[in-house]
Amino acid sequence: MTSLREVRLLKRLSHPNCVSLKDVAVGKGREGVFLVFEYCEHDMASLCENMAKTFSESEVKGLMVQLLRAVAYLHANWIVHRDLKLSNLLYNSRGELKLADFGLARLYGDPPRPMTPKGSFHSTYFGQHHFGISNITVTRNAMVDMHTFCDIAEH
Repeated sequence: MTSLREVRLLKRLSHPNCVSLKDVAVGKGREGVFLVFEYCEHDMASLCENMAKTFSESEVKGLMVQLLRAVAYLHANWIVHRDLKLSNLLYNSRGELKLADFGLARLYGDPPRPMTPKGSFHSTYFGQHHFGISNITVTRNAMVDMHTFCDIAEH
């Protein structure tokens, strides 16, 4: 079920800063579903951890602009990612940042649909502890991604 939801959502996406789904390969059984994505050499968590020299200030600004464009695209299309973190940001040899891992992403709208509070620590913590709710509503959906974006930008 989760794979089908993710595939359906990925097929809707068409943005230079969101990883593109190239194909779906199906084997035997329920565990035999494989998603084939465009190739990116690095994930930002591993890259930042293993870099000899850190990104320059202008490079960081460029990466943040790319991330903001991807998140703005998702929100404009009523999609909340719910799992923004460095390991879900891919980076290729052309200097392009790609938002990946849409397994927890959900469509939202007006009026809001209830969602489970699953997601990254930020989406769960921000939704439940800051607002005292277990279902994140429409305006708070975008806030979850933006709150996490701010945490990423601080790193």
